[in-house]
Amino acid sequence: MSEQARAESQRRLLLADDDASTRLLAHASLTAAGFDVIVAANGQEAVEAFLRERPELVLLDIEMPVLDGFEACRRLRRLPGGADVPVVVATSLDDTASVERAYSVGATDFITKPLNWTLLVHRVRYILRTADSANQLRAAESRNRTLLRAMPDSLFLLDAAGRCRILPDSACSLDLPKPLVLWTHNKFVVNLNF
Repeated sequence: MSEQARAESQRRLLLADDDASTRLLAHASLTAAGFDVIVAANGQEAVEAFLRERPELVLLDIEMPVLDGFEACRRLRRLPGGADVPVVVATSLDDTASVERAYSVGATDFITKPLNWTLLVHRVRYILRTADSANQLRAAESRNRTLLRAMPDSLFLLDAAGRCRILPDSACSLDLPKPLVLWTHNKFVVNLNF
């Protein structure tokens, strides 16, 4: 097993398709690439499996019995944690209305059938990397917001070199270096760039 496959062996994917041969081939391709794949035969099973298994990516067929992929995607997006999980829809429907509807219910990406199994594996890897980056950015923003909320109101000076220092209330009378950026409790105050 390659190093990339070992790293991905912990990545859990949910695959929902009513066609048994598509499920089998997609499962085989993704498993061979090192992913842990959970399968569902319809949209309702996909929603239930999502709640139970907490996958990092969902691959949904659109045309399925019980609950189609459009409605399954809409429901997944409303579940706790569902808003941030990438959902890739795969279908033979490639008309503009189907593509627009898929994105309007929350799809992250749209793949047309028949699937190219090699391309599918690479798309999944790329989408997971992108999701990881977005999750890291959200976590950093949350940490920064928490830190800034915990700080008392103060003025900060960021000089051209990016050095930061807290300014006293008398800062307005100081001869400050240019350019500078002043901040006060989460609010941009002024950027003087003379």
